[in-house]
Amino acid sequence: MLYDDEILWTINTDNTINVVVKDGTEIYSSLPLNETGTYPYKIAGVSITFDNVGYIYEKLGNELTIFDGFGQALDGRKLIFSWLQQ
Repeated sequence: MLYDDEILWTINTDNTINVVVKDGTEIYSSLPLNETGTYPYKIAGVSITFDNVGYIYEKLGNELTIFDGFGQALDGRKLIFSWLQQ
């Protein structure tokens, strides 16, 4: 499923992630942070923890990919986030 501009994660410098899910967006329940809200996160090395679950992340250029602890893409597919500077 492609969520192009339907889900926006804003990663803040105060260690929170603001999540906005457009109304009517159909979301897999296994996708983390799948509801609109503000969530705390913690980064340690190559690990990011949010919603009390740790994940491995990789940042290449302006893309962020999040994997589960087994090296698989988080939801069985590759999640790509574009980093936007404001």
